[in-house]
Amino acid sequence: MSESIARSQALLNSASGSAFVALVWEWLITLDDEVELIWSKPKHSWVKWLFLFARYYVLAAATTSRSLEAAVLYEYQVSKTCMKVWYALQVVVALHAMCSLEIILMARVYALYGKPIWMKFLFFSLVLAENIVVLIGILLTWPENFGLGDVVDRLPASFTYFGICTLVIQVVIMWLTISKYSHASWKTVPILRLMFRDGTLAFTILTGLVVVMSVLTIRHKPYAVAGNSWLLAAISGVTCRLIINMLKLVPSTRNRSNSASAGIQFTTIIASERTRTFDFSDIDGYDFSRIALPVGPMMVMA
Repeated sequence: MSESIARSQALLNSASGSAFVALVWEWLITLDDEVELIWSKPKHSWVKWLFLFARYYVLAAATTSRSLEAAVLYEYQVSKTCMKVWYALQVVVALHAMCSLEIILMARVYALYGKPIWMKFLFFSLVLAENIVVLIGILLTWPENFGLGDVVDRLPASFTYFGICTLVIQVVIMWLTISKYSHASWKTVPILRLMFRDGTLAFTILTGLVVVMSVLTIRHKPYAVAGNSWLLAAISGVTCRLIINMLKLVPSTRNRSNSASAGIQFTTIIASERTRTFDFSDIDGYDFSRIALPVGPMMVMA
């Protein structure tokens, strides 16, 4: 192996390792919120299980990925068949992680529009189509001439199918959110404007990461491997932060008073000459129709 190739592999390995460290760090600094807000929720809470999935499924997948990459780099004896299966199915991990994020985003938009039937079928069709297209992509691009070095050098071509589907769904969610927000009188509330702006920024970063990774995959560039590691870390972090921030709104609304505080601004909005108040008291049931706010496709990642 030439010195330049070895240096490139070391750089890429460091980039992937940095993504893993960021994922673990995000878990550690939000563990207190997780214990307080998530673990105490009832077993039938679907948001609780979605949070745990987004956090620990991605963490387990990232740990597995780092272990296998290390095994290849340090030339440990590993089963080529098992490595080939893992290599081909990496896109399934990314798909599952992205679906957990999409479900939360869709639930908020769905509630924001008043739970129309057509939107339920639209979102269900989008997620179903995404899974079908990615499955077709895996079958069409199943690696024939596989080498162990492919695990650290490139991503399977099926990631291109995943990137296209993800981009379409994110654009639909973003368009629906902007469409509703731009026609709502509550967009003048300062805190909502701030959250919408930051949410749009987060959406742009994630979408840009998916697009760049898809392009690198098409061109068979090794940087795509590190990009996938960072994509998983970003998806997990955004999903968990979105849920945590949402649940943190509950205490402030339970103690709201008659003063013109930020809490009142956040939960009471004047629209069409009438007051609309969002009730957070039934949060244990996770009725998103009571907590939906026009904050863009993502909550503030703070």
